[in-house]
Amino acid sequence: MKTKCCLIAVGGSGYRLKKDGIEFPYSKSSLQFLGKPMIHWLLEMLEEVGIRKIVMTSERKDSLEFVRRVSNDIINNFDEIIFHQDPGFGSSGLPFQCKDLIDFPCFFEAGHSFQTPEHYEKMDREYEKGHLIASGFPSKGYACRYVIKIENKKMKYVGKKISTSGEIEVGSPKLFGEDFIDILPRSGYEFGNIFPHYIGNNKLKIISSNMPLEADVKKEWNEAIPVYEEFIRKRR
Repeated sequence: MKTKCCLIAVGGSGYRLKKDGIEFPYSKSSLQFLGKPMIHWLLEMLEEVGIRKIVMTSERKDSLEFVRRVSNDIINNFDEIIFHQDPGFGSSGLPFQCKDLIDFPCFFEAGHSFQTPEHYEKMDREYEKGHLIASGFPSKGYACRYVIKIENKKMKYVGKKISTSGEIEVGSPKLFGEDFIDILPRSGYEFGNIFPHYIGNNKLKIISSNMPLEADVKKEWNEAIPVYEEFIRKRR
């Protein structure tokens, strides 16, 4: 792959999951299945596809210390792993806050989900300078997401909302270049303004995924666990 860097947001508090009774000690990156936290499985996938540089960012020191400990087992499998404490202004602005730490093009991942190696590789193949590549998931309607739909073979940004049948929920990972960093301040660091920009310039590509979207509510997590477990077991 030409993409060698991944920025991972590892600070999600998981308030809605905890409210629903899902327990985990730190951020959502510490959600566990098969005896290991989600961030471990994500790093395994990124290593397999050839990512050499990892930047993990969170506003919380305890979350960063947790992912640092998890990374100790595989730190030698990457050229560089950076742990960055951000000011906590929200996940959409993290690529801008970390712009001096990352290399381009760069994946932007949530630390509480992962995709198949084939998905990352397809995103990498589809990337062109000046484009934004994002992951698309079938409508589930469990939580507010960035939503697009296709009408008459044209992509349209619908908004941040509960999706309905036939719409596409946009999630992680995303793949971006230096142009994305320039656009972020002008867009108010809000994906709701960024997607229309790339759609209007015919430079947003959506790569469909059959893996779970990053879980925000209990029902999503309960549905995601058996999918993740089956995937990992088949690879062993």
